[in-house]
Amino acid sequence: MAMKALRVLLLGMMLLMVTFGPMVLMVPGTVSAVEYAGTSPPFTPDTTWSLYVGWFAQGDIIEWYWVTYDSLSFCLLYTVDSTTTQLWGFSYDDGYVVESAGHYGLWWYNNNLFFSATVDYWVAGFTPSTTITTPSEGTYLSTPTISVQGTTDPYSSGVLVGPDALHLKEASWSGNDWGIDGYGLQEGQNTILVRTYYWLDYYGYENITYDRTIQVTLDTVQPEVIITAPSNNTYLAGSLDLVWQCSDESGIALKEVRLDLLDWSVVNINEYHAAISDGAHAVGVRITDLAGNSATDYITVVSDTVNPEVAIIAPVPDSKISKDTVLVTWTGSDALSGVDHYEVQIIGGQWVDVGDATSYQFTNLDDAWYSVNVKAVDRSGNTATSTIGFGIYTSIWSQNGPYHGIPLYALIAVIIAGVAISILLYWRKRGVAAKPPSEEPPPETQ
Repeated sequence: MAMKALRVLLLGMMLLMVTFGPMVLMVPGTVSAVEYAGTSPPFTPDTTWSLYVGWFAQGDIIEWYWVTYDSLSFCLLYTVDSTTTQLWGFSYDDGYVVESAGHYGLWWYNNNLFFSATVDYWVAGFTPSTTITTPSEGTYLSTPTISVQGTTDPYSSGVLVGPDALHLKEASWSGNDWGIDGYGLQEGQNTILVRTYYWLDYYGYENITYDRTIQVTLDTVQPEVIITAPSNNTYLAGSLDLVWQCSDESGIALKEVRLDLLDWSVVNINEYHAAISDGAHAVGVRITDLAGNSATDYITVVSDTVNPEVAIIAPVPDSKISKDTVLVTWTGSDALSGVDHYEVQIIGGQWVDVGDATSYQFTNLDDAWYSVNVKAVDRSGNTATSTIGFGIYTSIWSQNGPYHGIPLYALIAVIIAGVAISILLYWRKRGVAAKPPSEEPPPETQ
């Protein structure tokens, strides 16, 4: 009721203030959408009547329609900073796009000297309002055919949609909602033009259009992703260190990693680290671009944290070997990942990789005591070592040598025999020299 009373008061003020010449519309406030319909009071020849519409910003629309007589003159008034301007040249079925913000009203003058007149009128003033609700500005899309939808104000006469002004199609309507299905996009960036038009006269001969545009991008190409580490069918030892490379021309929106049948986990970088149980695992990396296209790369890895087994079977531990060569033989196994290779080493020397061989011959060994290691390495990098000791005895004098000390014993015997003979001869010789010569009686003389 207060608003209605205020409107009546304002109209009354205008009727008192408006004259045929310049006038001032002293009406405060801002109106974004107003609508009036009715019949004016009768006014006699040479009198005026006016209708205040409201305050409007630049670009707003005021439109009207009335049933009248040719004897009525009409103009549009607007007031800014207490200065009122008359705009002429309009018809009874017309409209105006506001060029200068201010207060606006309609004004009639009856210049018929004989007849009084009334005006049956319809007036609306509003801010054109068209929104594009689907798709949004800057959206990346993965399907070439979409629906374009939005809303508009109740005063618009229609909405056209297209890539440019030369290829527009009429949108369908439902209340203030509009839409067009089957709108086609081209790969890459697309402009969608939405043109709202207004019939400012009853027959649609005078149109005003308002354009809105948005940019969307069609991207139907999947992103690229490749797992760079570890390699497919790699053997690990309880720890997964996953690394990949990915790219997309539109940009990447989401990176995810999946282990076996667990849910996808979002990651922010091109790496993923996790502890994994022993056994085979399927590992996936999924990349989703801004348009919703996705690509996935999978690898299979086997985790093995159990050491392999290895045992030296020859030579016998603590063997005494009478040659400068020795063949070391062993057995090895690994239940999960399998043995990758063996290594051998004389303790204090370098490790020698012998591949999958289960024996290795050491040559040109000096006489000494040796300790030899044999190491088994499985495909996950786990190791196990077996050690054996043996001695090398190649001297002919050694009891452990090739002649089992016989030359030494013989030499000792020869030496002992020689010594014995020398002593015997010595004593014999000495015994002969010490015996006094025998004294024989002189021969008898005859």
